[in-house]
Amino acid sequence: MTSDEIIKLACEYYKQGNSLKETAELLGQNHKVSIHPNTVKYHLKKSGIILRTHKEGITIKFRKGINIQNLLGVFNDSKSIRKVSRHTNIHRGTIRKILVENEISIMDSRSAQLAIGYIKEKQKFDLSIREKAYLYGLVLGDLTPVRKSNYTIKLITHSTHKIFMDLLQITFEKYGPTNYKETKNKHMLRFQSHVDLESFSFLLGSKGENMPKWSEKPKFLILLYHLS
Repeated sequence: MTSDEIIKLACEYYKQGNSLKETAELLGQNHKVSIHPNTVKYHLKKSGIILRTHKEGITIKFRKGINIQNLLGVFNDSKSIRKVSRHTNIHRGTIRKILVENEISIMDSRSAQLAIGYIKEKQKFDLSIREKAYLYGLVLGDLTPVRKSNYTIKLITHSTHKIFMDLLQITFEKYGPTNYKETKNKHMLRFQSHVDLESFSFLLGSKGENMPKWSEKPKFLILLYHLS
């Protein structure tokens, strides 16, 4: 085997993702050529091969064994980095980097979850002043509104009265996922409802000191609710 042939093989091994040391070892194992990694480095540079940086070398080392085309295929089918990670047992950060390197468009987390049915879009409502006032009074007296995300408000309360829980269930189930269940304390029930933030953002002000400004009548309706 001529020197040119050895150098050509070394270039091919290196391009396949092998390090300088691994390239030298492959030449020794497969072609009985004893050569030092520094000598391999010299001939690669002389042949016009751009050597990888230390960071690039680490990246390739950890990606060995990853079938990139299979990974891209799984992502193309599912559109979910989470699903690809579970299917291939590869870290989501690594998957994201591979997708970016291959110029694959990546949806934001919410869009991806909606696409695979992991979450559902909250229904929006155009509430009347009377509905707003009633719900505001209900939340003011008995529930805690929590901004769960940029899209959802979570309403929470606890009670020992099942009749009251049934009332809340009937009231809020038409607006979003709603349920109540028994806590570890068997005499206590926990209620929760998830509603659209845009439609029910006024509820977040129910724990403030000032009355809402969206109506001149809610004070009367709120009082009516508490007296009923």
